[in-house]
Amino acid sequence: MCITDKTPMSVEEAAEYTGYKKSYIYSLIHQRKIPSYKPDKSRKGRVFLCKEEIQAYIFGGDSRRDTDDELNKIADKLIH
Repeated sequence: MCITDKTPMSVEEAAEYTGYKKSYIYSLIHQRKIPSYKPDKSRKGRVFLCKEEIQAYIFGGDSRRDTDDELNKIADKLIH
């Protein structure tokens, strides 16, 4: 739940923040890859997102790629 940063973001704001298209943000919501909040339960109600949860999606999982220097250090430790 969006606790630390209580400022809601619209889909438009999330798209601008991430550089993703709005349609991609909606796709992530539909696939339940990012949490969303819909205060009005009707189909036409607005959807809100939490900046912290969007950051967790972007920076979570195995998305980080090590630098060549980091990989070389790992390789040196394995060899020696």
